[in-house]
Amino acid sequence: MTEISESDLKTKLFSILDKEDLSTFTKKQARIKLEEEFGLEKNGLKKRKREINGYLDAYLIMKEEKEDEADANEPDERPRKKARKEEEPEKEKKTPTFETKTRSGKEAPKKLKDLQSDLMTVQEFHSEAKEIKISLHGNELLGRPRSFNSSNLGWYLGGKIQIPIGKKLVWCQAGINITIPGSKEWNES
Repeated sequence: MTEISESDLKTKLFSILDKEDLSTFTKKQARIKLEEEFGLEKNGLKKRKREINGYLDAYLIMKEEKEDEADANEPDERPRKKARKEEEPEKEKKTPTFETKTRSGKEAPKKLKDLQSDLMTVQEFHSEAKEIKISLHGNELLGRPRSFNSSNLGWYLGGKIQIPIGKKLVWCQAGINITIPGSKEWNES
């Protein structure tokens, strides 16, 4: 089979995306649909995953820009301001589903990736980073230093754990990725 050109791949992908509900359509589904459209076997485009994801991102940006442009061209239908602003009822604040308290108590700095992009080498990380142990409702999770497929460095902890809910003990699946922003840029040695 001949190699599919970048242009053909992008055109076919955009055609598929035009017909899909983008709020539920995943990148993996897009790749699978492309494989079907081109008559390829399963995972036939897996090697071009990054390229496809790039086209997907470009499509979403393009679509967003078109929507913004359309919104800008619509007449403003907001009611005119009144002389005195009426008091609006206070919106109910949502409770966050998670919180983080850092070791130092400080907030993480802005542009963390840039700040840490030359912090150490990959070799230093693998030789000096220690295992991470987390106790979670009596369950012990252990993660060893690793390199992720994305080239980031960090730790992964996960597995089946038990969590008490009321008087019942429920089996759950835990998965914790701890990645170091900027580590993708670190030199090997």
